[in-house]
Amino acid sequence: MTKKCFSVFEFNDSQYIMRLSSNGRYMEHTFPANKGPHREELFEAIDGALADIEKRLNEYLSNPKTGHVVDGIYIGDLGIVYTYYILGDPCWERLLKGLQRSLNPNDHRVTILESNMFASIMEGNEDQVCEYAQRAIQMDAKECEVLYGRAGCLLGLLFAKRRHPGWRLDDHIRTLARQIVLAGKASNRVHLMWEWHSKEYLGAIHGVAGILLTLCLCGREMLEEIEPGANELIKSTADFMLSRYSHSSGNVQSSTSTDADLLVHFCHGATGWIPLICTLDKMFPGLYVEHAKRLGEVVWRRGIIANKGPGICHGTSGSICALLEIFTQTGDDEWLHKAQWFSFYVSENWKRFNPLADRPNSLFEGMCGAFYALSLTHILTGDRTRFTNSTSLFPGFII
Repeated sequence: MTKKCFSVFEFNDSQYIMRLSSNGRYMEHTFPANKGPHREELFEAIDGALADIEKRLNEYLSNPKTGHVVDGIYIGDLGIVYTYYILGDPCWERLLKGLQRSLNPNDHRVTILESNMFASIMEGNEDQVCEYAQRAIQMDAKECEVLYGRAGCLLGLLFAKRRHPGWRLDDHIRTLARQIVLAGKASNRVHLMWEWHSKEYLGAIHGVAGILLTLCLCGREMLEEIEPGANELIKSTADFMLSRYSHSSGNVQSSTSTDADLLVHFCHGATGWIPLICTLDKMFPGLYVEHAKRLGEVVWRRGIIANKGPGICHGTSGSICALLEIFTQTGDDEWLHKAQWFSFYVSENWKRFNPLADRPNSLFEGMCGAFYALSLTHILTGDRTRFTNSTSLFPGFII
């Protein structure tokens, strides 16, 4: 069947055909990988989108009648504060102060994505952060994934340690990391594996890729201290997953029990494996760069998501972060060009996709995610060294 032409995308006196894929999940495109958009027109498009999004976010935050979800950086208003913080905008302090009265003081979630841990860290409340750690340590042994489990709390502790070096967090960090490794070994396989809701997920939010990346961020020395051979075990686990659960397309299955080659998201699929693979390439120089590029090609082909909002988790903004992650790791301008094309597309089309998001103002689902990804592209286009030493470009994994 002939695919219906969705639109003709015009830029700099050139025309690029955009077609909706046969499964309706992404836009096929004809953007060139060997050159990026004209710089002035790219900046004009991104600047216009950023100004519009920022205006809307400010209006949303100042309007008490718009159904706010305040807690957490994943879909809550804290995600807007967090975004300004990681982009280096000092307005995060004013925004956080404005949200403090609305934060739930009885929140019992434990991860930096879902709980109010980020607010506690930024307010300098060490005791409260330690309480998050204690609750995570006492969770069921199987609760290890990033969104709701131990790995998500460990990410918060690593972030807190970076911001507050004098805090007494090392014991909590070691305990959580050790629990995660032991839970992964409990599957009695030669590699690590975890379950969530009785399913073995492989992606960054609920599965193997996110948990392994979190462990890597603890540092090689600490990992060897808590579990001798842990670094090689992480490496062998990643190697096994990529060889056993990769499709011929280069994409990675969302779980061990689902072999459909459908999802190219941060939460499920190639996009969420890229930050782990780039981190492993730092730990084992030169061994993973080709893996990263292969995953990146999947994102380049299928990363303009057509059936979700524009956010980080399952939107085109997550694809932009993945392409920029490869660029910062390899220094290869091809990946910057690819991110620029996606950024130009998001700048022109985010309004059309934003109503598809369950939380249209949020970082991981909506326009705040577009604000972050477009800002990142703008920054790296102007200063390619800005995030050279960053642990990751993906929110939540920035330590």
